[in-house]
Amino acid sequence: MDGSIERNWSMPWEHREIIQIGAIKLDLTKSSMIIDSMSIIVRPGINNKLSSYITKLTGITQGQVDGDGVDFIDALGEFYKFAENGKLPTCSYGNDFEVFCENARLYNVPLINFSGGMFNIIPAFQNAKN
Repeated sequence: MDGSIERNWSMPWEHREIIQIGAIKLDLTKSSMIIDSMSIIVRPGINNKLSSYITKLTGITQGQVDGDGVDFIDALGEFYKFAENGKLPTCSYGNDFEVFCENARLYNVPLINFSGGMFNIIPAFQNAKN
């Protein structure tokens, strides 16, 4: 929602529900060549109508969520399989692991163990600037 970030998601109706999980697999031995990719639209279960702010920010439409969206637990399972049953290290630009945990609590489902780890790569980019 517009203003949610500034309010630090503090209103009772504000939740950082995941609406998309996108990932790529890289072969780091071949100049980081992309060897596979996935994209899953996730149907939010609490705030199931996307705001115009979210649609503008992400480009994801209500029609896509309604027509192609899957429940969070199914999307998480697909992502887990894509990450070779959680064995591959996963990296995100931001602390997506925290958002995965929030969604697991929100939907009262156990968070699958990603034994390869989930890492925020922002610090690596910040260190590269220095």
